[in-house]
Amino acid sequence: MKSRDTLTIIAPPTLIAVVLMAAAVQAVQVEGVSMSPTLPHGRTMLVNRAAYGLRLPVINRYLTTWHTPRNGDIIVYNTPDDDSIVVKRLVAGPGERFQLLGRRMLVGDSEYELSTYSHAQLQQFARIPDGMVFTAGENAARSRDSRHYGLVPIESIRGRVLITPFGP
Repeated sequence: MKSRDTLTIIAPPTLIAVVLMAAAVQAVQVEGVSMSPTLPHGRTMLVNRAAYGLRLPVINRYLTTWHTPRNGDIIVYNTPDDDSIVVKRLVAGPGERFQLLGRRMLVGDSEYELSTYSHAQLQQFARIPDGMVFTAGENAARSRDSRHYGLVPIESIRGRVLITPFGP
């Protein structure tokens, strides 16, 4: 077989694989300390943009989904209040039951302080509604998360953190 024939056979699948990887994985740098010590300021992380499904690029909606976000996932999403992009840990997913005790929310063995806004929004539910998640930063004192702006629509999730290979 000639080298030109080999190139014709190998080049198209390789090009397709490179384009798919570029669309599915994105390098993002952490800004701020809300996820410290897990993700310190300045750390570069790889985000799997196709972790939960295939999104249409312009309208940013899922064409199809294959996984539901799970508790413990570190996710990147657009906030419901100002559409900024943040990284937080998912602590309660769709259908999960929680208990409100004053300004505290209990999910499993974890306890979270709530702002007045979130408490007012959450008290109408006995569980996290379908299509929504509750998030929190690792550094609770320095994190703006679901305790402040309430539940996050799954449609707002841009991806799941895969690895944090570079940086401090």
